[in-house]
Amino acid sequence: QVRALLLADVAELASRSIKIPFQDTYTAGKELGRLAELAQIANQIGETGVRDTYLAVMKGELQDWFTAGNGTDKMFAYNAEWGTLQGYPASFDTEKQLNDHNFHYGYFVQAAATIGMFDREWIAQDKWGGMVDLLIADVASTDRDNGQFPWLRSLDPYAGHSWASGHGAFQAGNNNESSSEALNFSAAVALWGAVTDRDDVRDLGIELHSVESAAVLQYWFDVDDAVFPEGFPYEAAGMIWGDGAS
Repeated sequence: QVRALLLADVAELASRSIKIPFQDTYTAGKELGRLAELAQIANQIGETGVRDTYLAVMKGELQDWFTAGNGTDKMFAYNAEWGTLQGYPASFDTEKQLNDHNFHYGYFVQAAATIGMFDREWIAQDKWGGMVDLLIADVASTDRDNGQFPWLRSLDPYAGHSWASGHGAFQAGNNNESSSEALNFSAAVALWGAVTDRDDVRDLGIELHSVESAAVLQYWFDVDDAVFPEGFPYEAAGMIWGDGAS
């Protein structure tokens, strides 16, 4: 059944004139994440031809994003005033408010890491690997002397999790809704470090995932019955704010 579903999906992909028609960093990123998972499944069940089809589509899409263009072309550009790498076309005000960079970029890192499991040449620093490192550094640079990016931009070490809003100026403080996509970024960083044989990058992903998953269990799911107020009628919170949850 898995094989039949996989073959149907890759046939649909082959029928598209534009393999990934989604234009912004979020929707294109989510499709990259989906294809990365399918490539892994195809490899696990021995469908190497299908796997390579998915890998080829991901390579083409990432190379488009990683190559500067003009107009509405997919690309990343460095904003020196804000110290950030911004993707265009943007989504959810990533380019106006610095929102959600870890959510979006995690899918790109995941796809690149998956490619790297099967094509070491593609992820070389002088090929496309250097761009992946920039995406990671934009969200989670560990170099306090880095003049391009701040230290661990998205993570709040005190809260134990990342925040989604770049400005954090709501009456309720900052917010984080998609804890799953935050964890996806961390997992992707760990995989990227593993496939590039860099223990420090791998361990960064593991550390981020360990810290944030512990916070998710407490603040989103209240696993120890120690967080939600008495009478809160739900089993989980959908969004965490600086002053509470909803």
